[in-house]
Formats: sequence, structure tokens, C-alpha cells
Amino acid sequence: MNLFYPKFKAGTIGYMISCGVIGALIAGAYGIVHDQITYTLSNEYFTEFKFLQFKDADPRSNFEMDSPLGRRLFVGLIGFLATWWVGLFTGWFLARASIRPDASHPRVPELMHYFALVLFSAFAFGIAGFLWGTWRPGFDGQFSDAFARVGHIHNFGYLGALVGLITALILVRRCRRQAIQATEDTIAKTSPKHHNL
Repeated sequence: MNLFYPKFKAGTIGYMISCGVIGALIAGAYGIVHDQITYTLSNEYFTEFKFLQFKDADPRSNFEMDSPLGRRLFVGLIGFLATWWVGLFTGWFLARASIRPDASHPRVPELMHYFALVLFSAFAFGIAGFLWGTWRPGFDGQFSDAFARVGHIHNFGYLGALVGLITALILVRRCRRQAIQATEDTIAKTSPKHHNL
């Protein structure tokens, strides 16, 4: 099975698209909340870095950037743009890994349990980043301790999402193998050859 250039039956396309879209929306919502919290911890991280990084999405023509509401809206937009694609690929990979040879697959809500694992891992690593940034806050003295701490939260969070995705894929593949084995056992027990033994 190739996760990047897969061969799959046409009937599974909707399932994979649904998981990808739902994953993108969940990750985007997580990013919005995440960045609102980290903006509170250090608005400097956004005004000196994130606002410049996402300047092409700068809605200055629509929002008054000098007002707290305007900046908060821009922070939310940045949070969504920085994370939706992580959820899209996570949903796609999880869906692809869960499809069985007969094109059957878990229901989307069931698969979202694994997506929750990815979110939890990202959150846990973000907490670890906060603790690490508290212990070793500086970025060579170029920015404030709060800036560095929030930078660690963001970097650790992405690492956590990757670790969570790898873990979730392992679990999904294990459940897939178990489902295939259970189907094969059922077929074997109901086959005429089995009844003749």
C-alpha cells in the first residue's frame, strides 16, 4: 500500500475526502484556539514573527489592526491557516490506512478517535514546549522570554502532531489487520470444507 500514490476502489474516495475535510476543520479549529492562547502568552511572537510570516493573509483592509479585536481576528486566521493542512493530511492518511482489501472501512466517527490521539499528542507536546521554554527560555537573547516560550510551544506542537500521527497509523493498521483476520476466520468457519471436518 502506498499512502502517497494509493490504488483504491472508487467507492472509498468519498470516505477519504470526508475524513480529510473533517480533519482539516478540526485541526483548523484547534489552531484558532491554540493561537488565541499563545497570543495571550506573548503577543510579541505574533507581531514580530507570525504577522510577518502570514503577511499575504494580512486582512488590514478589513480589520483595524490597532484594535484588540482586529488583532485577535488575525491571530485566529493565522491559527487556522497554520493547522488546517495538518488535519487534512492526517485525515487522509488515517482513512487510507484503515481501508481493507474488500474496500470496507471503519465509520468516520470511529476513525476520529485516532484523530483525537493526534490532537492530544500535539497538545501534550505543546505543554512540554511551554515547560522547556520556561526552563530554557532564550533565543540567544534576541527576543523576550515570553516570545521564546511561545516559539517552543508552537515547534513542540508540530512535533507532537507528527508523533501522534505515526502512533495513530500504527494503531489503525493493527485494527485493520485484526478486522481482516476476523473476516477470514468467519469465512473459514462457514465454508463447506470446515463443516465437513
